[in-house]
Amino acid sequence: MSSQAGAQTPIPYRAEPAVSGGELTGVLTATILLLAAFLALALYARKRSWLRKLAPLAAAGQTGKRWRLDVQAQRISRLTTVYRIEDGTNAWLVVESTGQVSVSALTNQPASGEGVDATP
Repeated sequence: MSSQAGAQTPIPYRAEPAVSGGELTGVLTATILLLAAFLALALYARKRSWLRKLAPLAAAGQTGKRWRLDVQAQRISRLTTVYRIEDGTNAWLVVESTGQVSVSALTNQPASGEGVDATP
């Protein structure tokens, strides 16, 4: 049996391409026509001032304020990390551990020892 296994010819690979030239040409033609139609529609909408009418709708959700987050991280153990996230007005404490995450909103409390009266 081993002498016959070595004498067998290898399986021939497929010689024809996976996508034919005619099929590829049709797909490319359809893509170019769709892009040209979209461009023509966009130019027509610009000429008719349709885009200016939609601009206030797009700007309604924007406040013009940029987000800046201050993130501080402290590793508690090999598997647990605590993050303090501030955006200028609010602060959150995020505790990340294996398989779980806990998020807590922080109140405005003085930082360690500032303004705290140590007398009982």
